[in-house]
Amino acid sequence: MASMISLIFFELRRNQLFDQFVANVLVDNGFKAWIDNIAWSPEIFITSFTALFFLFFIVTGLLIKLFTYVFRVQVYFQQTFLAGLWSSSHYLFLMPCVILFQRLMRIDFFMTLAVIICVIMAAWHVIRIFRILKIIYNVSWNKILIIFGGLLIAIIAIISIRYSRNHDMFNLMEYSEKIYQSRNYSFD
Repeated sequence: MASMISLIFFELRRNQLFDQFVANVLVDNGFKAWIDNIAWSPEIFITSFTALFFLFFIVTGLLIKLFTYVFRVQVYFQQTFLAGLWSSSHYLFLMPCVILFQRLMRIDFFMTLAVIICVIMAAWHVIRIFRILKIIYNVSWNKILIIFGGLLIAIIAIISIRYSRNHDMFNLMEYSEKIYQSRNYSFD
């Protein structure tokens, strides 16, 4: 996943509309400057995002472990960490895509396809995490969807409300449409 995101950012690194889009999404100037710098160096980008993904797996493992007390299930942290890693094993399917897309990213169709693939993989990741939670906690799909689906929706709603107080969501959608309609991502 880090490789695919790196390809997208590398191809769009000179696109002013994409830069404005990223500035609207990332509200912290320091984080945005860091993203701008590593977008020019795919090796550092991949290494950095791989480290962020591993941090995400640790946090996921800790959250799974935390909810074991709620569901009264005995699970060790090593098992929850491995469950978090297992939930991301489907990203291995992206390896051939990254190799193919490396040269084809300058074609609009493949840029759009890469973004769609990333979104589908992220959704698949959430589904796999829900399946892991069902297995670990030994509960029905309904309970998992109500508790963790509701929690996920609440988190997204809180982040969206907090974000929309400071930024215009429709402006963000307008930038995404302009980026999609622009041509020659790498060259101005």
